[in-house]
Amino acid sequence: MHMRNSLPGLKSLVMLAVVSMSFLKSSATTYTTSQDGNWEDSITWNNSAVLTDFTGTVSYRDTIEIKHHITFSHPLRLRFVIFLLDSGSSICGYDSIHLWNSEMIQYKSDVYCYYFYLDSSYWFCHSGFSLWRMGTKCTGENIWADSICGHLEGEGGKAMAGLIYHFECKVPPVYWQDTVPPPPPPPPPPPVYHDTVNVSVDPNQSFDDFQIKTYLSTNHTQVIAELFDLLGIKRATLRIPSGGETQTIEASNLPAGIYILRVSENDTVLRVFRLLKVR
Repeated sequence: MHMRNSLPGLKSLVMLAVVSMSFLKSSATTYTTSQDGNWEDSITWNNSAVLTDFTGTVSYRDTIEIKHHITFSHPLRLRFVIFLLDSGSSICGYDSIHLWNSEMIQYKSDVYCYYFYLDSSYWFCHSGFSLWRMGTKCTGENIWADSICGHLEGEGGKAMAGLIYHFECKVPPVYWQDTVPPPPPPPPPPPVYHDTVNVSVDPNQSFDDFQIKTYLSTNHTQVIAELFDLLGIKRATLRIPSGGETQTIEASNLPAGIYILRVSENDTVLRVFRLLKVR
């Protein structure tokens, strides 16, 4: 009896959910270019302003549709949006295109920019052409890594990246490849080391042996640990590699007394420990 009475209420909830989803879907906005021009000029969008730093509604995603030749003068930062480039259109700018949680669908169109970033987004090129002057970068979840990061061809489309390719943001834009090879890149700067020398001895008094725990940065390659008695006689020597390491100095055969452990590199003393060997 109770279940029979609850069915109308359940149906009402289902209908309410369907109506709510339909309302959300119908609330998505599509922004379409009306003529060739600059992204930041409202006349390009039929007198509607579309920001270069654009965030769509997370629930249903707005759409930005390019149907003409569009230039941009500032970085395009697009979040939660479907970015659609229709046949015969292009977008060209001497800056970057950055997508977060978005989809870029390029159909028989051209894209020219300096950098192309995908954060938790994907890009699909169908019979189009893309030129990223300085390259690309992919991060996050659900990226189409095979296509974008490897600069592979899509469905008849093509993408190129590299300093030897150039373009001009005309209407329509043009691109070319240098006939003279670019000069070789400058040599890399010398590595910057974070100098680290961590040495500890456990225990500092022992019946049989001592454990030496070390962590050395990679610029330390000639470090040794030497154990001396109070007469200055060397009793043991260990070579300590860079990175993390734990080594043992056997002391079970040494007489009881005080010993000095010296850690050095190329005659430069790094650490000194006083150890006690007990009977």
